[in-house]
Amino acid sequence: MGYHNLNASIERVTLDVDQRVADLRSNVSGISEDLSSATQFREELPVSSKIKLHHKNHFYVSFSGGKTYDDNSEVFVNGIRAIGDRMLTLIDGNSWSSIIKNILTGEINAISQFDGKINFQWLGHTSLGCHIGENGRIDYEIINFKMSIQDNKLIFDKSASIFAFLFNLYYSPHIKDTKLSPYISFGIGPTIFRLQRINKPTNTIVPLNLPWYAYQVRLGIDYVVVQDLSVFLGYRYFNIPIPLANRISTHNIEAGIRLHF
Repeated sequence: MGYHNLNASIERVTLDVDQRVADLRSNVSGISEDLSSATQFREELPVSSKIKLHHKNHFYVSFSGGKTYDDNSEVFVNGIRAIGDRMLTLIDGNSWSSIIKNILTGEINAISQFDGKINFQWLGHTSLGCHIGENGRIDYEIINFKMSIQDNKLIFDKSASIFAFLFNLYYSPHIKDTKLSPYISFGIGPTIFRLQRINKPTNTIVPLNLPWYAYQVRLGIDYVVVQDLSVFLGYRYFNIPIPLANRISTHNIEAGIRLHF
């Protein structure tokens, strides 16, 4: 009797172990199928969805270079002369001391006599920003325009530039099943004309920095090379409103890279 009871107990334990092993195998199989389904779902996601999942709320830094292909530099020249003439009128109409008036009048007369040409040439930019939601971006941008001045009267040195610090808002929707994202943006911020006046008596260079503000509109297309690297090609309209002389504007083509982190 004891022998039969022992065999029965062993059989029950064996059956119980077999059942537990079968249950464990079933659970492992289910987990494996879930992982396989998740991987397949991820692989079947459109490219644009993968990009959005990665870039959402992430920071980025970008760099670009560009070429000015059209500008209204005549307005820039007229603006310099108009501002100089206006300042001379204000000085004559106020009770400035004779010493200060003579100094300012000499400086402004030199500016108002400028009758050269200005060629906008190259521009470069660096920005730091982040993604907002699925289709938005914001960034702070530093821009530097290089200009060449042709001045027969030698009032300004031929080297000049425009420096600007702008805050930009972007709308950049993703094109389904592609790595492409068009973008459009608007930015505004302070700017500085960085000129160098030639002091005639000594032929020394005197820095002349004129602060003002600027705004811009940009549009173009992004292409995702790899998950953390994008390249872009676009158009930039840059505008500096000038009192008494309408505005200074440039039309530019640019290309650059964007690194996400």
